[in-house]
Amino acid sequence: MSKIIFGLLLMVSAAIAQERNLKGAEITAALSDQTFVGADPADKIEQIFQKSGLTLYTANGAQSIGSWKVEADKYCSVWPPSEYWACYTVALQEKTITFVSTSGTRYVFMLKPPAQ
Repeated sequence: MSKIIFGLLLMVSAAIAQERNLKGAEITAALSDQTFVGADPADKIEQIFQKSGLTLYTANGAQSIGSWKVEADKYCSVWPPSEYWACYTVALQEKTITFVSTSGTRYVFMLKPPAQ
């Protein structure tokens, strides 16, 4: 019996999608012309990534406009008036995308479902 349970656990584990880090072209494809929302709906966060490199970030009704690019397998963004580009590793797990800072802080977003 324990062999059957162990086998079932292995099958379930393999079926669960694992988070994986994206490479340069994958990051561009995942973000371009997409809208993501904060993983916690209570945060009311939305970010739009235009293919042109413009990004719009809205948190609780306040909007910021910045720029984004992909450099050395990282997502990088700048938010005026700052001129500092901050870069993040990008991890994907199904429809969840996570930006990981150099200090390890994780910012989790989900692909925004289409309007119905």
